[in-house]
Amino acid sequence: IVWTKAFTEFFQEKLGVPSDREHFAFSDPGAEFIGTKGTTVAESLRAAT
Repeated sequence: IVWTKAFTEFFQEKLGVPSDREHFAFSDPGAEFIGTKGTTVAESLRAAT
């Protein structure tokens, strides 16, 4: 709810998009599926421990 509220307020205030014209879908791909700096977040976390 926190993210949906924040996005809704941003789109309304900054872009003029009314809330009845917005739809959001959130998903968590997991650290294995997020790439950064030539590796994955999961590998970076393993290396940090």
